Amino acid sequence: DTVDPIEDERLAEFVVGSHRRLHPRAEELGTAGAMQAAAAKDAIDQTLLRKYIMYARQKVRPVLQDIDQGKITQVYTELRREAAGGGLTIAVRHIESIIRMAEASARMHLRNAVNNDDVNLAISVLLRSVIDSQKYALKNAMEAKFKKYMVASTDTNQLLDFELRRLYAVASHLHT
Repeated sequence: DTVDPIEDERLAEFVVGSHRRLHPRAEELGTAGAMQAAAAKDAIDQTLLRKYIMYARQKVRPVLQDIDQGKITQVYTELRREAAGGGLTIAVRHIESIIRMAEASARMHLRNAVNNDDVNLAISVLLRSVIDSQKYALKNAMEAKFKKYMVASTDTNQLLDFELRRLYAVASHLHT
């Protein structure tokens, strides 16, 4: 599985639309028409998505190999240092969470090995969660301190490719 921003966006829209359509109060909330239009746009049917998820769960067992373990250690020690100031509890379970999220990211991409992008994503998700749970004053200070870990490591060429493909899709849709 290769990272393709357009395909990833399409898949994410499908999953979100699927959850919205299956909400128990969807019709009551008046979103049924919009959801039916979104359902018609879905490129992946539910059966295929279920098979993908089942395959990933049953067959893909990512292992930690050539990852930057020092980065996980550094994030943990910096978080512990911040926690010493009060209002924040950081424990070993946070390291375990980073590892589990990195493995989940690799599993979603059907990879048998966790790579540094998976670790970076896991660290970013954990930090965003911890920071968002803080009071406003502490939140701003923590965002500044941990900003280097929360920056997406997406290549500029990949972003340009994504934008060109999106614009091409919009333009071709307008001409049909």
